[in-house]
Amino acid sequence: MKITALPLVVALAAFSISRSEGAAAPATVYERLAAATSLECRFTTVAASSWENGVPKTELLPKELKLTFDKVNVDEGTADANSQFGDFYVAVRFSNGYLHLMQMFSSGPLYTTTVMARETTDGRMMAIHTRHEYTPATVPGFTSRPETYFGDCAIGN
Repeated sequence: MKITALPLVVALAAFSISRSEGAAAPATVYERLAAATSLECRFTTVAASSWENGVPKTELLPKELKLTFDKVNVDEGTADANSQFGDFYVAVRFSNGYLHLMQMFSSGPLYTTTVMARETTDGRMMAIHTRHEYTPATVPGFTSRPETYFGDCAIGN
């Protein structure tokens, strides 16, 4: 039995064509996520954590949070996070069906958003957003304790 490399060559050519200008939109969920240039994310549930007398405590709450990212460039590993305070630089990494976006603030906190190549509804994809932060005082409307949000994102290509 003779094995030929033709199927691999055809598959690689098809992938190259799909990523070139003027090509049709990527066909698979994985390809759509890998080619993302923007994200519009909505989160509806949060796991909010704190410590009481040194013991970790978490509660699950309904909470709406919307995030948008633009200028996503998987090849260069960069994006902008849009907020009411302006745009912020974000480090980006795509790995095996996961698109990770990481934002480190000069004041200390770390925010991460991970979008997975798994559809929810209307072509949106599963997403998790975390906020690694702690301040002694709590201010309504601002993050002061660790939070994990669950939701989904629409992908722009």
